[in-house]
Amino acid sequence: ASRLIGYLGQESTALDELTVSLAAETTGRLRGLSLQEARAERDAVLEELGLTAIAGRPLKKLSGGQRRLACFAATLVGDRPVLVLDEPTTGMDPVARRAV
Repeated sequence: ASRLIGYLGQESTALDELTVSLAAETTGRLRGLSLQEARAERDAVLEELGLTAIAGRPLKKLSGGQRRLACFAATLVGDRPVLVLDEPTTGMDPVARRAV
């Protein structure tokens, strides 16, 4: 089941110390992607969600909405056919909500 499902809970504190970029890349690596694949997917997802400008910032230093969007981005890396998202747009501004 872990190869099929991506999960985003309400609180994602496990990645707090990582940057937006590293959180997405690490998630991909944990899901079995090679380093090159994880970085390519990370870059594509961050670009699509408009997170490239904050990619180097730690998750714990982001606003609530930015943090939520960054965690959503990490959830997308690794191409899981089933996503379980617990209130994914809570705290996001309208532009970020539309991106999700």
